[in-house]
Amino acid sequence: MKLSAVGLRPIPIDDEPSKASGIRGQANTLFMAMVPTILGGAPGIVKVTVVQEDIPNFLSIGLLEAAGSVIDTKENLIHFREHCTRDRMMRLKSGHRTVDVAKWFGEVFPVPEQVRDQYGLCEGKGLSTFDAPPQWKHTWLSSRLGTV
Repeated sequence: MKLSAVGLRPIPIDDEPSKASGIRGQANTLFMAMVPTILGGAPGIVKVTVVQEDIPNFLSIGLLEAAGSVIDTKENLIHFREHCTRDRMMRLKSGHRTVDVAKWFGEVFPVPEQVRDQYGLCEGKGLSTFDAPPQWKHTWLSSRLGTV
């Protein structure tokens, strides 16, 4: 599922992009963004470095640890103990697992107070919920990032 299908979208931020590496060497960083991310139905915001190359967006081990993630490869399930939820993973031909981090069924997408204060974001109503400040209303990110 795409973020846009549930009324959500990434928001670019003015932070300096960090170096991105690890997959086939160095990647060309473009900018930073705050991305609404849903882990097993639990909403959150993830700060990502947007790169020029077509590289999948991986969940960091820090995020998985914070969610208390337990991965069951036999059943293709990921359990998020901190949220008392779980989600189905898809196994790709390569053996990698994917999880849909854009499954949102709520109305108001909650933005943590610290993130609202630091980046000037606000909570919205309805499905157009991850609202940006007025100066960002017409800013669009690449379709690659929009499919997180």
